[in-house]
Amino acid sequence: MPANERPFEEGLQFLRGLIASPRGVGAIAPSSPALSRAVAAEVDPDRAGPVLELGPGTGAITKELLFRGIAPERLTLIEYDPAFVKLLKERFPELRVLNGDGFEFERSIGNHAAEDYAAIVSGMPLLNFPPPKRVNAIKSPRGDLTGVAYCPWP
Repeated sequence: MPANERPFEEGLQFLRGLIASPRGVGAIAPSSPALSRAVAAEVDPDRAGPVLELGPGTGAITKELLFRGIAPERLTLIEYDPAFVKLLKERFPELRVLNGDGFEFERSIGNHAAEDYAAIVSGMPLLNFPPPKRVNAIKSPRGDLTGVAYCPWP
Protein backbone atom coordinates (compact mmCIF):
# COMPACT_ATOMS: atom_id res chain seq x y z
CA MET A 1 0.00 0.00 0.00
CA PRO A 2 1.46 3.42 -0.94
CA ALA A 3 2.49 5.63 1.97
CA ASN A 4 -0.09 8.27 1.02
CA GLU A 5 -2.95 5.74 1.09
CA ARG A 6 -4.63 5.41 4.48
CA PRO A 7 -7.91 3.45 4.16
CA PHE A 8 -8.95 3.77 7.82
CA GLU A 9 -8.37 7.53 7.96
CA GLU A 10 -10.02 8.00 4.57
CA GLY A 11 -13.05 6.02 5.74
CA LEU A 12 -13.29 8.19 8.84
CA GLN A 13 -13.00 11.34 6.73
CA PHE A 14 -15.78 10.06 4.49
CA LEU A 15 -17.99 9.34 7.52
CA ARG A 16 -17.32 12.84 8.91
CA GLY A 17 -18.29 14.33 5.55
CA LEU A 18 -21.46 12.24 5.43
CA ILE A 19 -22.51 13.31 8.93
CA ALA A 20 -21.74 16.97 8.25
CA SER A 21 -23.45 17.04 4.85
CA PRO A 22 -25.47 13.92 3.95
CA ARG A 23 -26.93 15.61 0.88
CA GLY A 24 -23.49 16.67 -0.34
CA VAL A 25 -21.77 13.32 0.18
CA GLY A 26 -24.65 11.08 -0.88
CA ALA A 27 -23.20 7.63 -0.04
CA ILE A 28 -22.46 5.72 3.13
CA ALA A 29 -18.94 4.69 2.09
CA PRO A 30 -16.35 5.47 -0.58
CA SER A 31 -16.78 3.63 -3.89
CA SER A 32 -15.56 0.06 -3.69
CA PRO A 33 -12.49 -1.04 -5.65
CA ALA A 34 -14.71 -3.06 -8.02
CA LEU A 35 -17.03 -0.13 -8.69
CA SER A 36 -14.09 2.24 -9.07
CA ARG A 37 -12.45 -0.09 -11.60
CA ALA A 38 -15.73 -0.41 -13.54
CA VAL A 39 -16.12 3.37 -13.76
CA ALA A 40 -12.47 3.87 -14.74
CA ALA A 41 -12.83 1.18 -17.42
CA GLU A 42 -15.26 3.50 -19.22
CA VAL A 43 -12.48 6.04 -19.78
CA ASP A 44 -10.28 5.42 -22.82
CA PRO A 45 -6.71 6.36 -21.88
CA ASP A 46 -5.80 6.64 -25.58
CA ARG A 47 -8.45 9.27 -26.33
CA ALA A 48 -6.78 12.68 -26.55
CA GLY A 49 -7.72 15.47 -24.21
CA PRO A 50 -8.11 16.26 -20.53
CA VAL A 51 -10.12 14.13 -18.10
CA LEU A 52 -12.34 15.76 -15.49
CA GLU A 53 -13.52 14.14 -12.26
CA LEU A 54 -16.40 15.83 -10.44
CA GLY A 55 -16.94 14.90 -6.80
CA PRO A 56 -13.97 12.56 -6.31
CA GLY A 57 -14.49 12.31 -2.55
CA THR A 58 -11.57 10.31 -1.13
CA GLY A 59 -10.21 9.43 -4.57
CA ALA A 60 -11.28 5.80 -4.99
CA ILE A 61 -12.09 6.29 -8.68
CA THR A 62 -9.16 8.69 -9.12
CA LYS A 63 -6.77 5.93 -8.07
CA GLU A 64 -8.23 3.57 -10.69
CA LEU A 65 -8.10 6.23 -13.42
CA LEU A 66 -4.38 6.63 -12.77
CA PHE A 67 -3.89 2.86 -12.66
CA ARG A 68 -5.73 2.60 -15.99
CA GLY A 69 -3.12 4.86 -17.55
CA ILE A 70 -4.61 8.35 -17.44
CA ALA A 71 -1.55 10.60 -17.19
CA PRO A 72 -1.64 12.79 -14.06
CA GLU A 73 -1.23 16.00 -16.09
CA ARG A 74 -4.47 15.18 -17.97
CA LEU A 75 -6.59 14.76 -14.83
CA THR A 76 -8.40 17.58 -13.02
CA LEU A 77 -10.49 16.98 -9.90
CA ILE A 78 -13.22 19.30 -8.64
CA GLU A 79 -14.31 18.58 -5.06
CA TYR A 80 -16.74 20.62 -2.97
CA ASP A 81 -15.73 19.50 0.54
CA PRO A 82 -12.53 21.26 1.75
CA ALA A 83 -11.57 18.28 3.94
CA PHE A 84 -11.74 15.95 0.92
CA VAL A 85 -9.73 18.49 -1.11
CA LYS A 86 -6.99 18.39 1.53
CA LEU A 87 -7.04 14.59 1.56
CA LEU A 88 -6.90 14.42 -2.27
CA LYS A 89 -3.97 16.84 -2.41
CA GLU A 90 -2.08 14.72 0.11
CA ARG A 91 -2.95 11.45 -1.61
CA PHE A 92 -2.37 12.69 -5.18
CA PRO A 93 0.13 15.59 -5.02
CA GLU A 94 0.78 15.35 -8.77
CA LEU A 95 -2.86 16.11 -9.69
CA ARG A 96 -4.71 19.38 -10.19
CA VAL A 97 -7.26 19.37 -7.35
CA LEU A 98 -9.70 22.27 -7.20
CA ASN A 99 -11.97 23.18 -4.31
CA GLY A 100 -15.13 23.97 -6.24
CA ASP A 101 -18.68 23.02 -7.03
CA GLY A 102 -19.46 20.66 -9.90
CA PHE A 103 -22.88 22.28 -10.11
CA GLU A 104 -21.10 25.57 -10.88
CA PHE A 105 -18.64 24.03 -13.28
CA GLU A 106 -17.66 27.19 -15.17
CA ARG A 107 -16.82 29.08 -11.97
CA SER A 108 -14.90 26.13 -10.55
CA ILE A 109 -12.77 25.37 -13.60
CA GLY A 110 -12.14 28.93 -14.77
CA ASN A 111 -10.65 29.40 -18.21
CA HIS A 112 -10.77 25.64 -18.91
CA ALA A 113 -14.59 25.59 -19.04
CA ALA A 114 -14.72 25.75 -22.85
CA GLU A 115 -12.46 22.71 -23.32
CA ASP A 116 -13.67 19.45 -24.78
CA TYR A 117 -12.92 16.68 -22.31
CA ALA A 118 -11.87 13.17 -23.34
CA ALA A 119 -13.96 11.96 -20.42
CA ILE A 120 -15.89 13.28 -17.45
CA VAL A 121 -16.35 11.09 -14.39
CA SER A 122 -18.91 12.10 -11.79
CA GLY A 123 -19.22 10.91 -8.24
CA MET A 124 -21.52 13.82 -7.41
CA PRO A 125 -24.70 12.85 -5.55
CA LEU A 126 -26.90 14.06 -8.41
CA LEU A 127 -30.06 12.36 -7.18
CA ASN A 128 -29.94 14.42 -3.97
CA PHE A 129 -30.67 17.57 -5.96
CA PRO A 130 -33.64 18.80 -8.02
CA PRO A 131 -33.84 17.73 -11.69
CA PRO A 132 -33.02 21.17 -13.17
CA LYS A 133 -29.81 21.34 -11.14
CA ARG A 134 -28.89 17.78 -12.19
CA VAL A 135 -29.46 18.53 -15.86
CA ASN A 136 -27.38 21.69 -15.68
CA ALA A 137 -24.53 19.82 -13.99
CA ILE A 138 -24.32 17.12 -16.65
CA LYS A 139 -24.73 19.52 -19.57
CA SER A 140 -22.08 22.05 -18.53
CA PRO A 141 -18.79 20.26 -19.25
CA ARG A 142 -18.36 18.98 -22.81
CA GLY A 143 -17.34 15.34 -23.03
CA ASP A 144 -18.45 11.75 -22.48
CA LEU A 145 -19.93 11.43 -18.98
CA THR A 146 -19.72 8.37 -16.75
CA GLY A 147 -21.29 8.72 -13.34
CA VAL A 148 -22.05 6.93 -10.12
CA ALA A 149 -25.23 7.73 -8.23
CA TYR A 150 -26.77 6.05 -5.23
CA CYS A 151 -30.53 5.84 -5.13
CA PRO A 152 -32.81 5.02 -2.18
CA TRP A 153 -35.40 3.45 -4.47
CA PRO A 154 -35.18 0.63 -7.07
